[in-house]
Amino acid sequence: MKTQFAGLDFRKFSRLRSIDMSIGLFDVLNLCLLLAGLFMANSRFILSPGVPLDLPIVTDVQSAETVGNLTVQSEKLIILDGKIFSLNTLEGGIRNFLKKYEVDGLKNKSFLVRGDRSIDMSTMLKIYEILQRVGFGNVQMAVQGQ
Repeated sequence: MKTQFAGLDFRKFSRLRSIDMSIGLFDVLNLCLLLAGLFMANSRFILSPGVPLDLPIVTDVQSAETVGNLTVQSEKLIILDGKIFSLNTLEGGIRNFLKKYEVDGLKNKSFLVRGDRSIDMSTMLKIYEILQRVGFGNVQMAVQGQ
């Protein structure tokens, strides 16, 4: 008695099916767009608002006589001669400072502006513009390091 198992196909009973492993053009384009988005999101060029500069540290400064100094914390917190000013009231404060100490001949004198890295460049430029309107010829900037 001979038994034949030729009619049994065990692949019919398997739960595993064959998987189509082909990659289409749409899949490749989708992957490329996804990778491009990830690279742009992690790029420092896209996210940073400016270009970082490594400025030299100056130890010897040869300049005009410094009349006063201004400490800038933010747009609304500017300290001059122990008094707090904002950008809107700064010009009058500087003029009162100059009258109080009887300073004249501003073109040959300089004013020192102190700050740190957290101050916006637009705030510093507005302060420089105010000092220029008052009549200062030279403005020095001192920024705290890291």
